[in-house]
Parts: sequence; structure tokens; C-alpha cells
Amino acid sequence: MNLSMAIKKYLIYCSMSVKSILSYKKLLFFNMLFVITGFIIKASVLKVFFQNGKDIHIWEDTFMYIIFSSILAETSCFFRLPIFVQTIKNGSIIKYGIYPGLYYIKFFFEELGVSILSLITALPLACIGIVYLMFYKIYYNFLSFLGFLILSVPGIVISILFTTFIFSFAQLLQKTSGIKALLNGFSALLSGSFVPLIFFDNISIIKKLPLALSVNAPIEVFLNYDSFCSVISLQLFWIAVLFLLNIFITENLVRKMLHVGG
Repeated sequence: MNLSMAIKKYLIYCSMSVKSILSYKKLLFFNMLFVITGFIIKASVLKVFFQNGKDIHIWEDTFMYIIFSSILAETSCFFRLPIFVQTIKNGSIIKYGIYPGLYYIKFFFEELGVSILSLITALPLACIGIVYLMFYKIYYNFLSFLGFLILSVPGIVISILFTTFIFSFAQLLQKTSGIKALLNGFSALLSGSFVPLIFFDNISIIKKLPLALSVNAPIEVFLNYDSFCSVISLQLFWIAVLFLLNIFITENLVRKMLHVGG
């Protein structure tokens, strides 16, 4: 009973972030246009590399990779500024004290709400992917797609925990722009959201890191480049590590910072 009550209290922060974003419906529409535009640009650039008679299956894999990586990049937390950063900066930290509990878990549920709502802006890309699969009758199977959907969930969890941990240091330094730019750059290159990692050999270490496990890994399972069990085991490992880092470092940093601020 106590556990269910605690979860309900944390879910309040999830619903608060959703309601806050829904109050700006026009921004959702424009963000949707930006996502589609980004997808078209990436697909157009990569298509140039497939105009010399290369294997059609490689282009099919690449096209599906671009679609799903764009969706996962939109729902992950790597490319946005966490809400708690701006909240603390504005001095509105009191909202996290309404209910008892750990700060980093409140931050987590807050960002989870944003990720869930981001599925709306990514919906057109999902429709493009479904139509492409149906029209061209590509050789992917349902189990691979199911594996992708399942692995996308821990991938989003990893992105939120990782970003929360990184930006807790940014708050301590009172400077977020530099870390945000650095994280965006590394995320674009190492997660697979900008350039498909299936193009590169001998980068197995990179593929085992949190960035790639959030975006690249679920897609590789869908494309039959990797196994479900291998990816889920690595994802669960990093979730455990990041939870521990947030418990012992992020939570203490935030509490000390707020105590000094008070």
C-alpha cells in the first residue's frame, strides 16, 4: 500500500509535465514539423551514398534506421534540457517539496511525462515507417518489431537517468549551456541518431555505452544485427548503474545545493 501511494505521488510529477506541455499545443505542431524536416534531411543526405548501385537491402535497412532513430531521438532525454534544471534556476524548487520522496525520482517521472508526450510529435514518422513496411513488403518480421518496442522502453529510462545525472553537475556549476552543447554533440554521434552506427565496424565498445543502448541497440535488434537478450542484459546493467549513481551522487548534490540556496 505504501509503495502504491509513493508511485502515485511520483506520477503526479509525470502528469504535471504533460499538462504543462499540452498548454502549448502550437509548439507541439511546430516540433512535429521540425522532426519531419530533420528526417527528410537525414534521409536525403544518406541517399546520396546509395546511388552507385549498392545493395538495395542496405538502403532499406538504412531508411528504417533513420525513421526509428528519429523517433527514439525525439522521445529520449539526450537532446533536451531537463525540466528540473530550469525549475531550480527560476527558484521554483518548492514544487518538488510538495510531496516527500527522492528528488531524482521526481525528476525522472517529470521527464518520463515529456518522453511519453513526445510520441505525438513522432507519430508521423511512425506512420511513414508502417506504410514503407507494408508497401515494399520488406523482410522484417513481427518478433523483431516487438523486440524493438520492448527495448525502446529501457532505452528511454537510460536516457533520462543519464541526463539527470549529467545535469546535476551542471546545476552545481550554475552553467548548463556548455554541458548541453557537449551532450547534444556526443549524443548525435554516439547514439546513432545522426549517423547510423550499422555503417561502422570495430565500435563494439561504443555500442555497449548508454547513448548507443538508448537509440542504436533497439534498432539493431529490429534489423537483426544484434540479439534481444544481449541488448536487454546491457540495458538492465546500465539502468542499475545509473540508478546507483543518481542515488549516491545526484540526490546528495541536489540536496546540498538546495540547502545552501535556502
